[in-house]
Amino acid sequence: MRTMPDTLPAPTAAAPAPRVRGLGRVMLALRLAAGHSVEQVAALYRVGVAHVRRRQRDVVLRALVAGLWQMARLPAARRLPRLAEMAARILALELQAGHGPALAFAGHCRTRDRDPGLVVAAMAQRLLARLERLPQGVAPPAPRSARPRAAGGLAGMAPLEREVMAYARFLRDATLTNAGSELRRERHQADAAPLDERTTPEGSAPSDAPGLATPPPPLLPSHHPDDVGQPRPPRPG
Repeated sequence: MRTMPDTLPAPTAAAPAPRVRGLGRVMLALRLAAGHSVEQVAALYRVGVAHVRRRQRDVVLRALVAGLWQMARLPAARRLPRLAEMAARILALELQAGHGPALAFAGHCRTRDRDPGLVVAAMAQRLLARLERLPQGVAPPAPRSARPRAAGGLAGMAPLEREVMAYARFLRDATLTNAGSELRRERHQADAAPLDERTTPEGSAPSDAPGLATPPPPLLPSHHPDDVGQPRPPRPG
């Protein structure tokens, strides 16, 4: 007769599934600009389709998606001047209005002898580079590292630095939104011109972004995440 052992081996626990990086606003915009559907994004980030669809309807997010899509189709060598010029135009409007975060950001750049427009354009370029690195197919996001994060980002900054960085990100998104919309208008005008007067606009992409049958008009987000209810600055003319 077989005898039972005095002790039984402890049951082996199944390895937990890796945590998926959160679906932040910027990543959602990048995924949509890359042509991923709401259903695909929901499956990748393990969230409900209704949740993603509700966020996708936000007009500011849709404008950013359209701007990213348009600017990504502009030849890389031509992006920086256009982005820097648009950032400078938006910042000039903000400074003229005496908006505090804009003044802080401009002063931060001035003390470091840096051009604010080029700083924002470089940030926008990095976001476009992230868009271009996304796979053509729908690959799952990288698992979240179990290693504790070092202090950094907005949480690791002094209050003034947090204000400057938050405003710089706002200005980056507003620059991409408006530069992309301006480029789209130029392409529409080129398409509508008589054949003998047509010029080739920068880039060769269709005018409308995927999933956006009627992309929204140029739209600047609220001045600053904390400025709820503040009037929006006028569109760059």
